[in-house]
Amino acid sequence: MVITTPYIVMDRLVDILITMYKAGHTERSLPDLAQMMDSTEGSLKNAISTINLLGLATVQKGVMRLTESGQLFCHALRTGKEDNAREVILTAVRSNEVLEFVRTMVQTRGNLSVEEVGRIVSQRYSKGWKNIGTMVSVGRACGSILAFAGVAYYDNGVVSIEPLTIHVKTSIPLPELGFEVILKVLDRLSRFERAKPSDLFNKQDEGYTRIPEYLVVCEALGLVKQDGIGTFMLTKIGAELADPTVSESGKKEIFGKALMDSSFAGGIKKLTKVDGGIDAQLAGKILGHWLKRKWSASTEKTYGKKFLNWLKHGNILERVSSGKYRISIPQHLQTSSPSSDSVYDTNSRIYDTIELDWYFMVGRLIGNLEAVGWTDSGPEFENILSKLSNLLREHEDIALLLESLATTYHIENSQGQGKVYSAQIDLAIKRIRERIGLSGDK
Repeated sequence: MVITTPYIVMDRLVDILITMYKAGHTERSLPDLAQMMDSTEGSLKNAISTINLLGLATVQKGVMRLTESGQLFCHALRTGKEDNAREVILTAVRSNEVLEFVRTMVQTRGNLSVEEVGRIVSQRYSKGWKNIGTMVSVGRACGSILAFAGVAYYDNGVVSIEPLTIHVKTSIPLPELGFEVILKVLDRLSRFERAKPSDLFNKQDEGYTRIPEYLVVCEALGLVKQDGIGTFMLTKIGAELADPTVSESGKKEIFGKALMDSSFAGGIKKLTKVDGGIDAQLAGKILGHWLKRKWSASTEKTYGKKFLNWLKHGNILERVSSGKYRISIPQHLQTSSPSSDSVYDTNSRIYDTIELDWYFMVGRLIGNLEAVGWTDSGPEFENILSKLSNLLREHEDIALLLESLATTYHIENSQGQGKVYSAQIDLAIKRIRERIGLSGDK
């Protein structure tokens, strides 16, 4: 008997089912469904297999039909009855051998990485998978399904029976982009329910190669969120800021709230402790110290200027004199905010934030880089490079190497130069491991 394993995360499954259901359909041919999803039949294959595994739909003669459970699930989500939807998935988990096995293993061990989940499933059911990317995909799918069912927590590549809390050195990205660029990114994303980074700008657009980096910053600000397959969507506050009917003063109010609710609030509060006016140089110096960065004077001034520009557009900055400013946080925004060493949580409905140790985070991203590079998943590959660049920003030669890899990726991937591409990934990983003292050199 062939055992089918989950392969696609819950967010994607929900997207497919709800797209079909809200259009008033309980059955649809696969070509029509692919057209509705702006996708291809081939790319939907694994998703439909996972939907079928959960008992939410069946496929016969090229037509997908929602089962009674599938209709109940969709109706529950559409009417805001998430507990009912969760109960449907919980029932599916309890009746599925693979998911119940993974749930038992997580309960026994406490927590497992998605790669470990994939390896265990491969060994238990004699799948013989050699590709790490396959193991990671299966692990993510299992983790997201168990989390939706409420029997586990899943985030940042870890499936656990209890929320994990491990303090991190720093995970907050730098204020790399101006407010106008933030608005431009949000405007582009507002045209989609969800989108890949490459969907947002044309290759000829200025800054095309930095889109993943832009999205990381917007995610840190709580304006966008990312699902398990590397696509992005606006959060509620991100949608409010992108709304073209909102006045300039309204946008300042919204952005100020986003700033004070984000991990950047810690840096803002550091600036409030300064007596007298603050200029760009001093702001950058304080920001660098807060983020544990060793910057030159010119770099301090650059980031100080960008950060003060954020505060200006968030209505948190008052001009004292020429080039001098004072932080003025409106009373209604002076609430508790995430600490400066927390990893923001923007894509979870029922899971708690998982805060990862800096070395563990770098090691995990290296593992993801290996897996994603081999499976040639462009948007996620670029996102991983961006996160690594932010974590290793103080190592300028490593940051340049990663930036070069991202640029070369666009050229080599389009020309099918896979061998050179893989070799460059191996070189980057080796250099990173050597620099920060991680074991397991290739």
